Amino acid sequence: MLLAKMVALRSGCNSRPSGAVIVKDKRILATGYNGPMPGAWHCTDRGPEYCFRREKGIPDIDKYNFCRATHAEANAIAQAARFGISVEGAELYCTLAPCYVCLKLIASAGIKAVYYEYDYESRDFERDRFWREAIREAGLSEFRQVRVSEETLASLSGILPYPTSKRRLKPTEFLSTFESGKTYTLPHPEALLNKLRYQAGLSDRLGEVSFNVLDPSDFEEEFSGEVIFPEPGETVPVEIEGFSGELTLISEGGLRLNFDRLTLGGLRKVLGMAASLARDYELQATPFLTLKIATLDLKEG
Repeated sequence: MLLAKMVALRSGCNSRPSGAVIVKDKRILATGYNGPMPGAWHCTDRGPEYCFRREKGIPDIDKYNFCRATHAEANAIAQAARFGISVEGAELYCTLAPCYVCLKLIASAGIKAVYYEYDYESRDFERDRFWREAIREAGLSEFRQVRVSEETLASLSGILPYPTSKRRLKPTEFLSTFESGKTYTLPHPEALLNKLRYQAGLSDRLGEVSFNVLDPSDFEEEFSGEVIFPEPGETVPVEIEGFSGELTLISEGGLRLNFDRLTLGGLRKVLGMAASLARDYELQATPFLTLKIATLDLKEG
C-alpha cells in the first residue's frame, strides 16, 4: 500500500490523486496512477485547482464521460497487458476503492484480491450500494480496506529525505585481519570463521591468539571426540578431531578452551562442540566462549 501511495504522486488529477500496484508472490508486476492518455495534458498542468470536468460544468452523474483520467487500477492492468505480463491470481493494492468499471476489469483480468485504503464515497448513494453488491459477483477471495501502519510511516519519514542511501551503520574495514599475540571479540562463531577465511589468504598461521565469542547463535557443526562437561571452576581434558586441549567451566557460566595447536578445520569442530555444550547446558554467560590457541594453522583444513 505504501508503494501505491507513492505511485499516486505521479497522478495528473487535482481532485483525487490515486495509485495502484499489482503484486504476485511478493513481486511487483505493474503500477498505475490516474491520469490522461499517454502524451495528453494533465489537469495538474493547468494549475492546482483545475479540473476539466468542473470547468465544463459537468455534474457528478456524468463525470466518467468527461473525466480526462484513466483510473489507477485500469492503468496498472493496461501497463501489464502492454508488456505481456499476466496478472492472473495477483493482488491489487490501491489508494481508492475501485469503481464499478475498474472492478469489472479487475475480475476479468483474474486478479484475486483487492486491498484499498479509502472508500470511494461518490455522491450517488444508490450507485455506491450497487457497487458494493457487485463486489460479491467479482469472485474475489478478498476485498478489504487497509492502512499503512504508523510504524511504517515513521520509517518512511526517516528514509525519504535526502540522502536516502547514506550509510547508516558504522563502515567496515576493507579487510580486517588478526595479529598474533592479541585478543579479539567476535559476535558469534560464524563471524570468527569468516574473518579467518580471508586471513588465510594473507598469512600461514597465528600464534598465541585469543578469541572471545559472545554468543553461540545458531552455529552447528558435527564433531567427534571425548568431552566431559566440567563442574564450575573445574578444568578437564578434551580431544576433538585429534586435537588435544583443556576445557574449563568458569564461575560466570562461560566456557574456556585452551589448545596448543588447531587448524581451521579443527577450529570449526571445536566451535561446534562449544556451541553445542552452551545450548545443551543453557549457558547464559557473555562471552559464552573464551578460546586461546598457541598455534593456529591457517593453510591446513
